[in-house]
Order: sequence, then structure tokens, then C-alpha cells
Amino acid sequence: MHVKQAGYIITVIGLFGLTFSLGAVISELDSGSVHAGQLLGVGISVIISLIGVVLIIADRSAKFDLNELKQSFLVFVSDVPVGYWIITGFLITYFLFFVFPMFLNSSSRLQYFSEYVPAGNPIGMDIRSIHSLVRDWLVLGQYHYSDGGVWYPPFYNIFFAPLALLGEHLAYLAITFVNILSYLFLVLVIPKIIVRPKDHSLLLLFFATGLISYGFQFELERGQYNVMVFLFCLLAVYIFHYHEKFRYFAYLLFTLAVQLKIYPAIFVVLFIKDWRDWKNNLKRLISLGLINFAALFILGYKVFIDFVRVVMFRSFGQPMDWIGNHSIKSFVNFLGYNKFSLLNGGGLLWVQEHTFALEMLLLIYFMLCFLTIIGVAYWRRENGLNTYLLLACTIGMLIIPSVSHDYKLALLAAPMSIALGDLALPTQTFNKMFSYFLVLVTSIAYSATLYPYKYRPGLIANSAPLLFVILTGITLLYLLKPIVNQASVIPPELKS
Repeated sequence: MHVKQAGYIITVIGLFGLTFSLGAVISELDSGSVHAGQLLGVGISVIISLIGVVLIIADRSAKFDLNELKQSFLVFVSDVPVGYWIITGFLITYFLFFVFPMFLNSSSRLQYFSEYVPAGNPIGMDIRSIHSLVRDWLVLGQYHYSDGGVWYPPFYNIFFAPLALLGEHLAYLAITFVNILSYLFLVLVIPKIIVRPKDHSLLLLFFATGLISYGFQFELERGQYNVMVFLFCLLAVYIFHYHEKFRYFAYLLFTLAVQLKIYPAIFVVLFIKDWRDWKNNLKRLISLGLINFAALFILGYKVFIDFVRVVMFRSFGQPMDWIGNHSIKSFVNFLGYNKFSLLNGGGLLWVQEHTFALEMLLLIYFMLCFLTIIGVAYWRRENGLNTYLLLACTIGMLIIPSVSHDYKLALLAAPMSIALGDLALPTQTFNKMFSYFLVLVTSIAYSATLYPYKYRPGLIANSAPLLFVILTGITLLYLLKPIVNQASVIPPELKS
């Protein structure tokens, strides 16, 4: 189509709109009032008509080549850096869960975030509880597994014993500073030394947004120690892959993490460097499993049995159902209670009758994604740290335990930064465009977890659906990842 022909068409459309709009204005003059919408129609019609006139008097030889325009658009989009898509995800959630609830709400008043963390009184409930429990063990020789008061591994008594030298408030101050320092290393240092990016903008984006996120604020408010434990775990993985001579320190740090919180055990699959080396892999995994199992007896057989009973009760008994528990078990129960107001009648009854089946279905879906990444890594003969598997393991540790409160969302920043910073895109146009779409959706899902559940609508008020979106996105991105020369996976300067 020639530009001149397009100009005539656009001019006709503009004149038609102008005639219609002016007719509406004239018809209202007798009543003495003119609607703003009618005047807006006149203005838009005039602009369209002027555009058409400009095209008419333009170069007559110019043509609209739709294929050329499409190719130009695809080239432009494919050249947009991955970081722009990630930032777009952050901006979308910024408007949805910050600007709208704070400034554009129905009350016409500033609604500043308040009470979105279920704050306890006094602050630091968890570390104060640990302080009390450790004192009972040291002074009275009492354990609190039998009364269901705690479900941490027995080693926590020994690790936190020095807190008994401090008062409760000082203990909270100490764990707060440890958490902040751990976060600095976890989200700034670990991704930098693993990915070694030339451009640090993404790393700083994840660090800055995670630092002020709802999950990390919740972690600090409770006086929890998940960030510290996860730092031990990722340090162990880093040392194992990049400093082979010090692998025993990696095993020690990993064991320490598991003995403080059981959930880091899922990261044992990252202690595999060559997926084809079955003999050494099995030997290593079995050894780590036996060491960690034996460590559970550190305070004796009776304490171990009591600990197992509490864990079994928490895993298969009545879950701790509240909107901030993003475990599979809690999410499905919330769905059955119709807390999201999505179901009614027969649908709600069906969910209530098949709660366990739905839990298993979601767990199977996780395992499918998890094993897909492992299977593809094995098939491609990939060696070294698989950053996609690292993020999948992180999702697993968040959704599999029956009690997984939102303060653990603070642990997402580092694996997201590592996985997306290490992203490899396909060269085929369609696959590349689809990868960009997956990056955008994954970024939106992660960014939504940075905001309090009070300002997330419906189903995504609970973080479990968002975590499954991230899991799906990273699995598909791994399937689209081009096969590269494995000699380049580990930087030469880091090879042992």
C-alpha cells in the first residue's frame, strides 16, 4: 500500500469522526451545555485528519511494507536486553501493589503500608522463644519437643546456646545484625562471584528491592534466622563447585545448614559436578545423608524421637493455615476453606473431598519440573553448577514443608539474581521471543512477592501460586536454553 493511499483512508476516517463529533456538539448547543467527551472527539478527529493530510503530501513512492515493518519490530524486540524485561516486571507490580493501593485507592486518602506484617508484641517473637527454650535446656535440662513447642533440629540448642549469656532484647539485636550482614553476603557477594557479571545493574536491582521487601522485613520482625542458614547453604554450594580443594568445608557448611533448618537438605542435588559420574555422586550423596541423619542424634535418641514426632505432626496433622503460609498443604487447605472466594457449591465440595489428592498433584508437578531440569542436564552432559536447578531447589524448600511462612520469601532474591543473571537465550526468533515472555512473567511473579499479602488480590494473596509460576518459567527457560560448550561453564581461573 502506498503512503498516499493510506493518507486518504486516514483522512476520510478523521473527517467522518469530525462530522459526527461536531454534529453531537451542535445538537447540544440548544440545551446550553456541551460535554467534554464531545470536544475530545473533535480534537482527536482533527489530529487524525491532519495526519492523513501529511501522508497525502508525502513522498508518493513510499510504501507500507508490512513484512518489513514486522521484521523491524522483531529485530527491535530481540535486541532489548534481558534486564529490561526483568525491570518491566518490577514496574508492573510497583504500580499494581504499591501505587494503586497507596495513592489510587477508593478512599481518596493516602493508605500507607501499615500492619501488613503480622507483628508480635514484643518484637522478635521467634528469637525470644529460642532464647527461652535454650535457657530451659541449659538450666533445667528440659526439651520442648514433646509439647510441640518447637520443631527445629536438636542442634539448634547447641548453636544458640551463647544467646543464654544475653538478655532477650540483646539476643534480638544480635540476630538482627547477623541477618542484615548475612543478607549483604547472600544477595550481593554470592551472585557476583558465581555469575561474575560485567553489568551489575540486575544484581543491584535484586539486592535493593529484596532489602526493603515484605519478606525480609517479616524475617527481621520475627527475629528468624533463615537468611543466615541459606547463606551457609549457598556458600557450601559455591565452595564445592569452584574451590575443590576445600570441599570438606562445603560439606561442613551444608551439614550446619541442615541441622539448623531441615529444608536445605533439598540442595544436596547441587553437590553433583558431573551427572555421569554415578559412582562418586552416589558415594557423596549417601555420605552426606548419613552424616546429617547421625547428627540428628546429637542430644540423644529420646530427643531425636521427640523431634521426629513433632515433624510428623506438623507434616501430616492440622496445618498452620493462614494467608502467609505459602506451603502446598496450607494453600490447598485455604482453597478448600474457600478463603479466596473462588469456589462454591459442587466445586468447593469437590476440593474439600480431594484435598490430599490436590496436594499430591501439586507436589508431583514440582517433582516433574525438578526432575526435568536434572534429566536435561544429564542428557546434555552439563557439568558444574546448574543455576536453573538452584532456583528450582529454592522453590522446593519454600513450598514442600507444611509450615513455610512468608519470611522465607526473603531467600528468593539471591537464586533469582543468579539464575536470571546466568540466563542463556536461544538464537531462533520465536524461541527468543518466548524466552523474553517467560522472563517477564517470572519477573512479575517474583516482584509480586516483594509486596505484602494484604495488597495482593484473590488467589495470589498467598504466595504459592506465584512460586509455581516462577518454577514453571525457569523450567521452560532451561528447556529453551541453547547447548553450549561445557568447557566454558566454569571460569578457567576458578577451576581447581
